[in-house]
Amino acid sequence: MKFCDVMTHVVPGSCTNIQLKLIMKKESQNFSPDRKYINASPQSYTNENYLSLSYGDMLMDNERNQAFQRAIESALEKYCNKDFVHVIDIGSGSGYLAMLAARASANRVTAVEQCSNLVECARKIVERNGFKDVITVIEASSTEINERNIGGRADIVVAEIFDTELIGEGAINIFRSACHDLLKSNAMVIPAVASVYVRAISSLFLRKCFEIEFCASNNMEKCNGLRSIMEIDFDSLPPDSFDFITSPVKMFKFDFADPSTLSVRDTVTRETFFTFNSRPSKSVDAILMWWELDFLGDGSIILSTEPSHSSGLCKKWRYHWKHGVYALPHSVSIEKSEILLIYGCHDEFQFWFNADIKENQQLEYRTMLPICTCDMHRLFSPNMLYKINDMLYFSMIFDSLKTDVNGKHWLCIGEVSVLPLWIAKARAKSVCCWAENERIANIMTRMFLVENRLYPQECLINVISNVDNTPKYLDCVVNYFCSSNFTWADLEFWYVVHDLQENLGSHRQQLKVYPHTAVIWCTAVEFEHFWKVFSVPARVEGLDLLPYKNYITTIRQCMDHSIETYYLYEYSSLCCSSPVMMMELDMLINPSLCTGNISAEQHLTLTGEHAPNALVFWVDWKYGSSDIVVSPLVEAPIIDEPLKWFFWSKAGIYYFGDSSNSITQAAKSIDVHLEYKISEKIFNLSCLIRS
Repeated sequence: MKFCDVMTHVVPGSCTNIQLKLIMKKESQNFSPDRKYINASPQSYTNENYLSLSYGDMLMDNERNQAFQRAIESALEKYCNKDFVHVIDIGSGSGYLAMLAARASANRVTAVEQCSNLVECARKIVERNGFKDVITVIEASSTEINERNIGGRADIVVAEIFDTELIGEGAINIFRSACHDLLKSNAMVIPAVASVYVRAISSLFLRKCFEIEFCASNNMEKCNGLRSIMEIDFDSLPPDSFDFITSPVKMFKFDFADPSTLSVRDTVTRETFFTFNSRPSKSVDAILMWWELDFLGDGSIILSTEPSHSSGLCKKWRYHWKHGVYALPHSVSIEKSEILLIYGCHDEFQFWFNADIKENQQLEYRTMLPICTCDMHRLFSPNMLYKINDMLYFSMIFDSLKTDVNGKHWLCIGEVSVLPLWIAKARAKSVCCWAENERIANIMTRMFLVENRLYPQECLINVISNVDNTPKYLDCVVNYFCSSNFTWADLEFWYVVHDLQENLGSHRQQLKVYPHTAVIWCTAVEFEHFWKVFSVPARVEGLDLLPYKNYITTIRQCMDHSIETYYLYEYSSLCCSSPVMMMELDMLINPSLCTGNISAEQHLTLTGEHAPNALVFWVDWKYGSSDIVVSPLVEAPIIDEPLKWFFWSKAGIYYFGDSSNSITQAAKSIDVHLEYKISEKIFNLSCLIRS
């Protein structure tokens, strides 16, 4: 699904009217769908617009803001006897850190920003706050300029160029280049030092995010996976879903003022011990990583991203800096008497890790760059691999259709799944698996036909990547929606079913369809922190950032993601109304025969104690004659209770926006109107907030 605004907020009296245009487009995290089933192409967006959207959440990180402010003020105090102090702010963004330096009495501040739109925005903000004579904003990459471009070498550099992985935004090269080309020999760097910590984890839950359990594919067993980080709010995981095997271990230390510590590639080995006392042995499945900034290098100002599950301290909300989980190429069994070696490596932008017991030390092998050879890790995100491993999900689907399996011809639509194997083992006459991506079709062929022929020999099973190659005789079709990003996208199944029926000719009426119904739901919610992703403060630490707020608002109005999709497992929200069913779409009715549009209007009564700041949309699917419901929600929503989502599920969010906060505080109800234009595959949504 794609969504775009056709009208911005209008506030007539005590009501807010919101009208949206929702364009349906099949989306997959992993591949482009058959063009036959696409109605609209997504708009293209510049990287600068995309990156700037997450910055608002960062501006509301008070701990971060105050740490930078204290460090800048402390650094400038050390130069109080100097006639002239020049500060450079690298990756300035809105100019916030540059203004902190100017306010703390820097004589000259050079703000370097390579995004042209942000440069213009920062200049307006600087002038608005009265620092035009002190701060100069230049449009450039800091690695492509020298001291002549900034009017001489700087005494202090301040930069906030860190991501979840610390070095993913190029911090190593940026600080190294600044030391060589932009700073005086005795310049202060803020932050001064960064340290990277890890803990070894045992977790069946996380293991499901990195491998396929049900199918012992030789290709996947030998694969070392990818080095890419799994970014997650680790504190959102249930405490019983993992065990820490070791205490925190410092793997890397970067002194940003010393280029000799800023190697573009490094390898370290650390010894640690098994600290889990209740069992004699345990498997090490993954590595948890976080980092710590020492702003002045003396330990006086520290900021850490360590999850509360590890530190034991209060949980901190940070969408911009999550926690890193790295899969090990292979799980390692360790006993209490053994020493665990953790191998850490990095290049200019990424880390990767490995582990083994000391007796098996093989440094060269253990520090090799992981390269995926099975293709699974390239094609599927950790969330999707977890879904592929979710036997409860597939059991619910199988229970709905198992009475129709014996002796029947089946078409399974989706990617790698245990379901086709179960159907084949239940004595289906034939099973045809359709995966649009040819690489995924090849994986399924290897897994089902070469390496794991665990079904009866008399059952024919084959894999296709084009719907035109489906058998001419089918009894049943099932879609198990494994890789799509969002359940609305799965409504394409409706159109696929009836294309299949056309191909079946006179046999079309006998085709059984699983699922047979899609139910679209909506409810109002209050996000505890997640609203910060959609909001930008007008003032931060006494500085006026209204131009930046307006800039982000303008971008959002131009984007076609007014309803955005997220994995909500990580983000706490409270249900503020009883869910309402917006639409029920029958997959057995040919959409091409429907005249006009499908329209529905529902009334959300806000009876809870909390004020909503968003609407959430999702789709339930009904399977079989007993109407087994497969939902992205673990359980039905309860007013004033948290919504509980499956780890693999996405939902759509419409955030009311800052202008609606005062309205929703007094809101009594919300009228939601949804219209679906079948032939165009377009949803129109309008909302009326009543106070």
